Amino acid sequence: DMLKGGQGNAAQSQAAGALFEACANNPENQAGLFHAGGMPHMVELLKRTDQPDLQAKAAQAIAAACAQNRDNRKEVLQAGGVAGLVGLLSSKHAITQENAANALANIVKRKSEKKPAELPEGDEDDAAHEQHSGSADGGSADGGNRSDEQSSSNRGAGQAELNKQGGMAALMNLIQSGAPRVREAAAVAIANAMENHPENRDAFQKADGVEKMLGLLKTGDPLAQENATTALWNAMVDNEKSRVDLIKHHGMPLLIQQLMAGTSIGQELAAGAIWKSCANDTSIKADVRPAIPALVNLLRTGSTTAREQAAGALRSACVNSAPNKMELNRVNGISALVDVMRTGSLRAREQAGAALANACANSSENQKAARHANAIQVLVELVQQPGTPPDMLECSVAAIRNLCVNCPDNQVELARCGGVQSLLMFLRADTRPQLLEYTVGALWKACTHCESNRAVVLSHGVRNIEALAADESLSPEIRRCAAGLIKALQPADEEAAAGVGP
Repeated sequence: DMLKGGQGNAAQSQAAGALFEACANNPENQAGLFHAGGMPHMVELLKRTDQPDLQAKAAQAIAAACAQNRDNRKEVLQAGGVAGLVGLLSSKHAITQENAANALANIVKRKSEKKPAELPEGDEDDAAHEQHSGSADGGSADGGNRSDEQSSSNRGAGQAELNKQGGMAALMNLIQSGAPRVREAAAVAIANAMENHPENRDAFQKADGVEKMLGLLKTGDPLAQENATTALWNAMVDNEKSRVDLIKHHGMPLLIQQLMAGTSIGQELAAGAIWKSCANDTSIKADVRPAIPALVNLLRTGSTTAREQAAGALRSACVNSAPNKMELNRVNGISALVDVMRTGSLRAREQAGAALANACANSSENQKAARHANAIQVLVELVQQPGTPPDMLECSVAAIRNLCVNCPDNQVELARCGGVQSLLMFLRADTRPQLLEYTVGALWKACTHCESNRAVVLSHGVRNIEALAADESLSPEIRRCAAGLIKALQPADEEAAAGVGP
């Protein structure tokens, strides 16, 4: 009642302050405020231009009330609160700017909608396929302000309204001109506004947001740097122009600095941003190389998600880059990847398998290091394990394939581990096409210098393989690998007469 019109300014200010204290980190009280119908009254207080202190306290209370409560966010939106908060971003008072930015950050945030990384495809090099970089879209961070998921009907409404009211531009101005705590709060709001929202990413990029956020990453305190890294990560999702801007404005060294010296969350975010920035781009492999030691350290010491992001970054860094593969070997990164495949989360193990495949393609030194780290045994166990997710299976089989290319010792090790028998299980009509391609390729490369592997395949029979080679409904790569396997299974004298080889 003290919030309603007719009450004195002092009473309303006291009520707003009390509501902030009650709602801060208290979901139960946030829900109570909603049921009491308090949010529209707080939005009205934002209009009190004659009482800047009251506006600041109202914005602070709205931030607390919306932190974990989607109903309050919806109420603020319906009452026109976003426009009022955006207006407060131009206040002369830093505390008002900070409170308004915090409120906007909580109103627009949404729970990460996680989706699996894209599966890599084979390279055109038939000697040793490398996997493409994949995607880092394992879910976007939100600057430490994680929340419950908004309802599907309201999801993204706050983000759209923020941009409509000019909030993205106003927040980015504060990144350059605001006080330290204001810049920190603005970075969180910008990061949250871009999560799963292409229009806001475009607005960020067109307003030179990458350059401005790199300035905060360079000069801010550790928490501000963490929030800036989150924003850069979200900005590069499905936005090639922002990725180009990052390289253009020399952002890679700043991300590497964050990777080496940032907070634990900042290091995780930096690894993810590096992954995004170098995925499928051969032009910046040298820029990424200094990050490899820190990425390997993150594989060994980071959180569950940090290990996934580090493995993904290494996966991208090693595609078609012999120097990066050598650097990974120098810092014992192969054994670190194998350790993640043993003990990491499902997503981390998948990315580590893809990274191992890329690192060992056309690299005899990494093939040797992987064998010494017992990688083949680990990969075979993943293939044999019931319930291994399809994406992980594909990465594991691709790694087996690349480990065996022109490497007799690894082919023998695969035979010792019973790997060929496990691979033969996937020569079925219902096998996913990508897994089938990797499987036939792995069997082919495993048989080029190992009689034991040939014997196992021959005992299984070649009819299925011949059928694959002749099936025009399959991809050219599957048919090519099947034909190569058939030739590799021929006796040495017949193969020589045919003039073929692996």
